[in-house]
Amino acid sequence: MRTAAAVTIAVALLASSTPAPAGVRAYVPNLDSGDLYVLDTASLSLVATVPIGNDLFGAAVSPDARRVYVTFASGLTVLEAHSNQIIARVSLGALPGSSGVAITPDGNRIYVTNQLANTVSLVDAATTAVIRTIPVAAAPAGVDVAPDGVSTYVVSIFGNGTDSGTVSIISSISNSVTKVIPVGVAPTGVAVSPDGARAYVTNFFGDDPTRGSNGTVSVLDTGSEEIVGTITVGSGPSVVAVSPDSHTIYVANECGATLPCDSRREIGSVSVIEAGTVTAEIPVGRGAEGLAVTPDGGRVLVTNFCDDNAVNCDSNAGSVSVIDAASKSIVGTIPVGRGPLSWGKFIAPKALPLKCPLGQGFWKVHGSAWRVTSLTLGSQTYTQAELLTLLKTPVGAGRMADASLILADQLIAAKLNIANGSDPTPVGSTITDADALLATFKGKVPYQVTASSTGGQAIVNDASVLDSYNNGTLTPNCVP
Repeated sequence: MRTAAAVTIAVALLASSTPAPAGVRAYVPNLDSGDLYVLDTASLSLVATVPIGNDLFGAAVSPDARRVYVTFASGLTVLEAHSNQIIARVSLGALPGSSGVAITPDGNRIYVTNQLANTVSLVDAATTAVIRTIPVAAAPAGVDVAPDGVSTYVVSIFGNGTDSGTVSIISSISNSVTKVIPVGVAPTGVAVSPDGARAYVTNFFGDDPTRGSNGTVSVLDTGSEEIVGTITVGSGPSVVAVSPDSHTIYVANECGATLPCDSRREIGSVSVIEAGTVTAEIPVGRGAEGLAVTPDGGRVLVTNFCDDNAVNCDSNAGSVSVIDAASKSIVGTIPVGRGPLSWGKFIAPKALPLKCPLGQGFWKVHGSAWRVTSLTLGSQTYTQAELLTLLKTPVGAGRMADASLILADQLIAAKLNIANGSDPTPVGSTITDADALLATFKGKVPYQVTASSTGGQAIVNDASVLDSYNNGTLTPNCVP
């Protein structure tokens, strides 16, 4: 169990080739290496690494998948998901120890727990202004919002002193705590079921003030606002998540089967709870902390604080274990940075919406918006300066226009649009054909190919398809 302690941005350049459509993304903040790993949950691959700064804790994704909120020791960082660029930093105090983060179902507000300040910050998503600072019990950690957005649940590690914690219920109407409920020793995580009927709270040391026993999960009935059950799980449960159908609860146990659970970071596990009973214990990596379920319920991602074979967790990279929900088995492991925590729903609720393409005229005058510094046209690689020169070179008029320049302009724009997040599917085969046509020539564009010639007509036909794509005709469901 970690408590909060105490920039620049570099965006990974995308390849100039046509990528496959992306799957749902996961965002893993790394406490010690200070970067955010962006993962594709379908291919289990790394999409980007975004440097943010030290002491990263939690991550949550907006309902439309277009914003990512990452907590760090002094506040909240906001990223635009298409570009993975930081668009805002929100200070929440001198050193509040910001950790947990949750977003309302409408995406309009963000709740951030501040462990050292004993508060919850309520942030407006549109303006990134702090609307309210809400006092809660000592050392607030996990936070989750009910599906109807009316109530927010915050667990406090030392809510009743060092021997037991609490759950505070915050009303979205009054923006204040309406009830405080005692739970077990050192609660850290909370998850509300998608049907809204239950909230599940992990107690790191169960109900044992001596801190030598397995952890537990307190089951809170959201209607009566009372604890209606307690389930014993593994050693050191930290984060909890619920399947989309509300039937299965997953708990990340930092120390797995090892007692007592202290700072040594033992081999962790995931407890699978069905119908109130633990039906499986799945070994994962060392120091399992974060845990989230994909939107279809098919996979569970678990962040492991460091490598399984590490002697000293503080100097070794962590990993993400990927569990197949049906077989309850590990199907992949993804290396990440040092000290991944991921307190929050760090998997996007859906695939990132594809952006609308922009015409070649836009790219000609907005070089700063390019997400690549070079492109391959045919068999030749061009620098950004060379590409801009091509875009600004007159193609000629009528039957004497240079077909190679006409195609180059549209091919450049199409590849820039794909790098910017547009759907490559409608023009994948056309881009392949266009590159093959240009590759038959020696050197670099222009090739002085008359548009009315036989070869020129084939080139212009590809350019016409790409022009339709760049002007949005082939992507009716895109977003600006």
